[in-house]
Amino acid sequence: LEANLSKKEILQLYLDRAYMGGGTFGIEAAADFYFGKSVKDLNLAEAAMLAGLFKAPTKYAPHINLPAARARANVVLSNLVDSGFMTEGQVLQARLHPADVVDRGEQKSPDYFLDWAFDEVKKIAKPGQHSLVAHTTFDANIQKAAEESVEFHLRQFGKEYNVTEGAVVVIETNGA
Repeated sequence: LEANLSKKEILQLYLDRAYMGGGTFGIEAAADFYFGKSVKDLNLAEAAMLAGLFKAPTKYAPHINLPAARARANVVLSNLVDSGFMTEGQVLQARLHPADVVDRGEQKSPDYFLDWAFDEVKKIAKPGQHSLVAHTTFDANIQKAAEESVEFHLRQFGKEYNVTEGAVVVIETNGA
């Protein structure tokens, strides 16, 4: 990459394309999804939370696990202080007022599937391949219907059969 692009261009490509959890790719989309604002308008606590997502986007996704996301943001803030980019005084406000995410209600996310698919793509991508489009079998409408069906049946029959979990298998009826 460095033969064709500057370090700044490589960083920009990464920041624009990296998976950030919640079905978002790139820091601008993540800023909008998690905080309802442009990345240019983030405060330090919010920026640290986004930076923390690069390590494990699903594990630290604030809409799924806000305490873990805040803990990871604190690690990012500490790293900024330890590396000399900021002082403890500069990050104090971010520590005292950690980031909150936009309330999106009860919204399920396919993060676990997207993380798996991304790992699979990394295994088969050729070195030096700049752009790749991956098509998956994930269908958000089918997933939503399956989750609603399981939840309905657990509410209806869970106590009667002492069941608290369920699963769904979805297959094509034509054998494909």
